Amino acid sequence: MASCLHCAGAKGKRDCPALGGMICPPCCGRHRLGAIACPPGCRWLGGLAVVREPSARAFTRDDYAAATDKLMAFALSPREAAARQESLAFLRDLIGEEGGRGGLDGDEIQEWMGPVIDGFLGYGARDRDRRRAVDRLIVARGRDLSAGEVAALGALAQARASLFEVAAVQVGAGLTLRDRLGDGEIQVREVTASAQLRPGDVIFAWVMTVGDHLELTGASMQVPPPYVAAVATALADELDALRAETPAADVAEIADVALDALAEAVAAWRPPDLVTTHGEPLLFCAAHYMVGDGAAVRARLVARADIDGDFLNGGGPMTWLDRAPNPALANGPTVLGQLRVADGELVLETNSRARLTRGRAMIEETLGELAAHRADTFQDPEAALRDHRAGAPSAPIAPEVPPEVAAEIIGQYLRAHYTRWMDEPLPALDGKTPRKAARTAAGKRSVAALVDDAERMSLAMPSPAAPGFFDWLRRELGLPVLEARHDGLVYDADQAPAPAAWLGAAEEARERAVRAYHAGLTDQPPVERPGLHAALHVTVENQIAAGDPAETAATLRRLVSAGTTRHEAIHAVASVVLREMDAVVNQKRRYDRVRVARELDQLRARDWHRS
Repeated sequence: MASCLHCAGAKGKRDCPALGGMICPPCCGRHRLGAIACPPGCRWLGGLAVVREPSARAFTRDDYAAATDKLMAFALSPREAAARQESLAFLRDLIGEEGGRGGLDGDEIQEWMGPVIDGFLGYGARDRDRRRAVDRLIVARGRDLSAGEVAALGALAQARASLFEVAAVQVGAGLTLRDRLGDGEIQVREVTASAQLRPGDVIFAWVMTVGDHLELTGASMQVPPPYVAAVATALADELDALRAETPAADVAEIADVALDALAEAVAAWRPPDLVTTHGEPLLFCAAHYMVGDGAAVRARLVARADIDGDFLNGGGPMTWLDRAPNPALANGPTVLGQLRVADGELVLETNSRARLTRGRAMIEETLGELAAHRADTFQDPEAALRDHRAGAPSAPIAPEVPPEVAAEIIGQYLRAHYTRWMDEPLPALDGKTPRKAARTAAGKRSVAALVDDAERMSLAMPSPAAPGFFDWLRRELGLPVLEARHDGLVYDADQAPAPAAWLGAAEEARERAVRAYHAGLTDQPPVERPGLHAALHVTVENQIAAGDPAETAATLRRLVSAGTTRHEAIHAVASVVLREMDAVVNQKRRYDRVRVARELDQLRARDWHRS
């Protein structure tokens, strides 16, 4: 009997079509689908043939759930201890006895790093033979799995990872993702994430092929805007180094770098120095005065050229202005503070110690004996912003910061900060300033991504920069200006929108169009919750335009044929969608297409006609 063609030691007992001769059973079991490139027709593969045969890779949601459960059990088994220890070595730097660089503990790891750690352990990290846990599971136990489970594992084995920016959202249907580490966009069919993500969000995630489309594997992590540049830079640098040795390497192999870079960026982040447009350190200040004749106090104050507002009969705040042109505000006037008179008290609210001193001198010169100074109070800007976001009351020692004052201060800060930012060297741009980096095509892409991130960050502040500011910033840097897309979209619930135009419009534009349509219906009472109502219309129209799930469009056609208007049919389908989306968001489970199809099939036109 001939020797095994693979080990040349044991006797060959099986005919191996890959080697063209005989192979011993141990080598066949240990090296199939790895060192040995088994063809799909090999009779020794059995159910594992689906790994090599794309046309046979059909699997259900249940198959996928069972396969991922078995994969994680395998990855956490004693036989995988050495590989697991090597794959997760980076966690030792993040978590120590008293917390790592980010002060992380086990609960926090499970909360925001857990899904990516699972993905990295199961189908990202490779051993010295460039095999992953999913590869080792298929070889070791694949013959004991169902064909559907093996097909699901095969899809995971072929999944790719990257840092993706959400370019568009089709709620209830899917996402358009732009690869931040490569070129181009992909369309992902995803119901759960489409209910939770917004355009501009950035995620580290795996995508896999399921039939004729792409889906997220479930191993994903959202990267907050302040940290996107750091994570993207770390991944790009590591990927370049890895591909210098292994050209076919995938981002999935360095998922640990994304986790490590995000944890390090979170730990290292410090808020920028906040200053007024005159360059003074930002500090919310208030001067408190006791006053007797409030009307007389108001009369003297509004008579000044630097006090804006005729509120003698009103009682609202008065604005204190510096009318000298301020270059940081396009040579407009500067709001120095606000004055309020009520209940025998005058309060000046401003945003720096220098302005407080200047304001007290102005008040005492103007009012003289009409006002008696009582106290000054101060509040740190970070504490004020936390209170503003949380809706928490201010501490008793500090008066509440008026929203319009906070808005003005933060708006001024953002405009001044990003104007200076254009000419500051940045590590994310290899020490170049944004203005200099934008002179090359590659640098222009990097700067454009940073400006996009900056614009999204500004939206989290109490007041964003002035409308059009970031488009001005883009023009200054020679970047393309982001025009509002399809803002003139017109919607009629009884007429199907053109799929390309509908899906090409921004999600916000679709919701505005739906709300405008309902506002113009004079023969129907106003809807009780217009925002939710519009969102449901958009979700159903997204599914119809995308053709997924196909049952949505089929149900709509059936209901209309049976006598409902298209608008009524939209409401009927939306009732099913609402129940399922509520379960997806609140019960944290994946979209159940089978249940939705069953409920859609139970809808009857008579129940919705003229509802």
